[in-house]
Amino acid sequence: MIPTTAQAIRQLLSVAVLITSLLAVIALSGCELGEPCRPYIESERGIYNALAPELWRYVEADTLLLPEHRQLELMLLKDWREGLEAFESLLGIEADQ
Repeated sequence: MIPTTAQAIRQLLSVAVLITSLLAVIALSGCELGEPCRPYIESERGIYNALAPELWRYVEADTLLLPEHRQLELMLLKDWREGLEAFESLLGIEADQ
């Protein structure tokens, strides 16, 4: 069965959350928030920059989403961005990279 657009966007958001969660575990346990973490954080920024703008536009424009679902999905994207910015700040990485 082909997923609907809403199902597809939720799957993408789930993948984004999974990636972010895995990155957080790696960064906090294996990297000790030092220079070895930089490639992981920069990679996560690239993923965010590639996916988030389109996801944000889609969620805002999707007329089939209930208002509370739209709010939750936008909050998820905002949390992803803020979490990434927090890691970048800890490592002294410029957010525009």
